Amino acid sequence: MKNQNIILVGVTNGKARQYIQTLKNLGHNVQTIQSHAVETYSIYEKIRYKIRLPIDKNNLNQKLLKSIKDKSINIIIDFKSLVLRKTTMEKIRQISPSIKIIFFSEDDMSRNHNNSIYFLNAIKNYDCVFVSNQKHLAETMLRLGAKKSHFQYKSFDETLCEKITLNKSEFDKYKSDVTFVGTFEKQRAQIMFRLAKKGIKIVVWGNGWSSWKNKHTNLIVKDMPIYGNEWVKVINASKINLNFLRKINDDLHTSRSVDIPACAAFMLAERTTEHMDLFVEGKEAEFFGDEKELETKIMFYLKNDKKRNDIAQQAYNKCRSSDYSHSKKIKEIINLINKL
Repeated sequence: MKNQNIILVGVTNGKARQYIQTLKNLGHNVQTIQSHAVETYSIYEKIRYKIRLPIDKNNLNQKLLKSIKDKSINIIIDFKSLVLRKTTMEKIRQISPSIKIIFFSEDDMSRNHNNSIYFLNAIKNYDCVFVSNQKHLAETMLRLGAKKSHFQYKSFDETLCEKITLNKSEFDKYKSDVTFVGTFEKQRAQIMFRLAKKGIKIVVWGNGWSSWKNKHTNLIVKDMPIYGNEWVKVINASKINLNFLRKINDDLHTSRSVDIPACAAFMLAERTTEHMDLFVEGKEAEFFGDEKELETKIMFYLKNDKKRNDIAQQAYNKCRSSDYSHSKKIKEIINLINKL
């Protein structure tokens, strides 16, 4: 695979940072231009974001046009910047017609809370729109005007997600029967609260949970996000890792859907077609369809260590044998781009 000169614009933290590093590890040259230089917003800026006309605070369009004068650039990846203008893309085509411009997001870009007017106006100017949370969204992007659209399952960072052995102090710090890591949503909070009242101890990590602190002694709310190596320690120290899907996005799988199994940690997730495409139920992961089934399976697997650990190991093996890694995903994306 020929090494590419790439400019990635938009979000450059979180998963994007992992993808950037993977591109570099594969030998590609990557420049980045952030869409948001700071994380604080004025009231006016918040209003603009609410009406789906976000301000280009970091002068992304101007910086991109300046960078594109380097005629060696092969690919521009817009990682959900929401501020890249149609006029900017048209100017780029004039300067360097051979450049491929693609859009990538892990969210449902047909939803107003995820997209912007600028994105919808420019969608037909992308050579391809990549989606990764619902298969049918590829067709939705075509209906919105995209030239091409392609679905990719989410992947795991093979430099981060690994089976680890915690020392005693780490295990004592993070151990739990049941853990959930994710942002607050009312439905998932209510489910875990009812489980807590039935005697199941659940530790919750993530943003937005402050009002649920001290609701119940069995619902232990940390009310803080965890990332990177600490996240790996948390899920490896948990007997059962819950995977609730975001209802606001109608997700059928999330990054956690591959990250948890890739760490040889036991995952109990909502039953969906995409989860069942990735893992065999009862062998490589466990799924639930309603709250009663969730409770039943939690109680069963808390009492059956060997069965639980065997499933976690099989999931780990599946992630490697089927190669659900970032590296494979990025290689496939670059190959697809080269064929456009």
